[in-house]
Amino acid sequence: MHPQTDRFKALFICNPIAYTQVKNTGVITPEGKTETKSYLEKNVPLTDSTWSNHLNGRTRLGLLPIKEDLSCHWCCIDIDIYKEKIPVEEIMKKVIENNLPFHPFTSKSGAIHLWIFFSEPINCAHIAPKLRSFASFFGLAKDSEIFPNQITLDRERPPERYNYGSAMNIPYYGGNTSLQYTCDEKGEALSLEAFLDVVDSWKVSEKEFLDLSVPEPKYHAELFPDGPPCLNRLFGDNSIPMEMRNAAMCGATVYWMQASLSSWREELNKLNSNLFNPLDDRELSSIKDSYSPGKFFYSCDKKPMQDYCDPTLCKTRKYGIGAGQIVSVDAKLTKLCTDPPLWYMNIGDDQITLSTEELYNFAFFSKKHMEVLDIIPKPVKQATWIALVNDLLKTVHKIEIDQSMTPVGMLSEIMEEWIANRASLNSFDDIMNKIPYRETAGDVYFRMRDLMDYLSTQRTITMKQNQITSIIKLNFKGEKCFKQIQGKGVNLWRMPPHTKLLPAQSAQPAIEMDESEY
Repeated sequence: MHPQTDRFKALFICNPIAYTQVKNTGVITPEGKTETKSYLEKNVPLTDSTWSNHLNGRTRLGLLPIKEDLSCHWCCIDIDIYKEKIPVEEIMKKVIENNLPFHPFTSKSGAIHLWIFFSEPINCAHIAPKLRSFASFFGLAKDSEIFPNQITLDRERPPERYNYGSAMNIPYYGGNTSLQYTCDEKGEALSLEAFLDVVDSWKVSEKEFLDLSVPEPKYHAELFPDGPPCLNRLFGDNSIPMEMRNAAMCGATVYWMQASLSSWREELNKLNSNLFNPLDDRELSSIKDSYSPGKFFYSCDKKPMQDYCDPTLCKTRKYGIGAGQIVSVDAKLTKLCTDPPLWYMNIGDDQITLSTEELYNFAFFSKKHMEVLDIIPKPVKQATWIALVNDLLKTVHKIEIDQSMTPVGMLSEIMEEWIANRASLNSFDDIMNKIPYRETAGDVYFRMRDLMDYLSTQRTITMKQNQITSIIKLNFKGEKCFKQIQGKGVNLWRMPPHTKLLPAQSAQPAIEMDESEY
């Protein structure tokens, strides 16, 4: 066992019975990121061996920060920008100038993670909104993920489809040889031991964290009172790139439309004249001609607004994003690779659990959105919705699960138990007593209604009979047959051995029939 295992696991307190094992695929994405696949281990205790394997560089460990009581002991902003695009100096300047408790760690792909460690557990409902606001403050709302990303967990599902939250890859994979480390005040890499020695001094209490607030802009007053924070930060700092001036000015115009300001054209002229690089008259006139009194929505999914998007705060503003507006910049998608798959869409502080059909079809999504969030989203055309979902799928986080946790795997294990513990080795007559019969060749015979009666006692199986029938046919090579038993014609299923069953003794031929489903 690694000598620092006990200290390390005492720091990264997490969900004790679920975690991810991360494996590299060997593929480098266009952004320079090393592609990995995460495999979710459910109901498997985190052992000292698992922790030690991470520190020894054998198997990378991903932790789920939210415990069963919905508390967390740490949080993180994962900044998803790579290579020369990393604004590390700008980010750390904001951290230092504002005395923020974020501590940077390098990631496996050369980006950075900003961690906060707590001296006591804090409910996850308080953490995600604050992290999201700070991501906006750093200008990284689009290019970052937060952990935890949920304010609660949906457990109203079968165990194999539980939502455990999002997993974060923790640092010091490989111990002192790790590429995921933090530094001291001089910028020198800290060894694992040195990090564990100093980290207690970094911890913040619940009160300190709850009192933590995003620093106010340096200008004395908001240019857009009660409007989107992104506009106030962009125009307040006068930091709008030349190629994004049109989009930013359009956002300002939407604000004035929301506020019903009749002098919006004059305000637009004034705002433009204060830009470091103002738009020319032709470009400004084009914006004016594009708007007329009516209902307009902010383009939250376009730069530069998306980099400073803070939907949690924006929703509280009178002239912020309207009720039901889907903020695509803030939406994150996770795929739980069950069969069928389950999708989790995070929009701001809210999470919606979706089937594939509900994710694909906007009408179905709209209904689910209303059920969960009590708001009907702004209608969009199906083609527009497909484009938005495709954009989310580019960065979808996939969580693989063990085969035994799939419907096929669970049904296989339960049927193995049913046949091994209850199957008769005597004769077909025993089928009339609601138990399966197994012949010498190993084939198993049973009535479907007897199997369904047994499965009804197993709360982990929630599939319908047609789904079970399909699995028996396609996965277990089951076949329908017909047999005379005790003078009666009986519809049966015959299934070759697919699991480790007890040996059989006698055999009796079955009569093949082309019967309907049974």
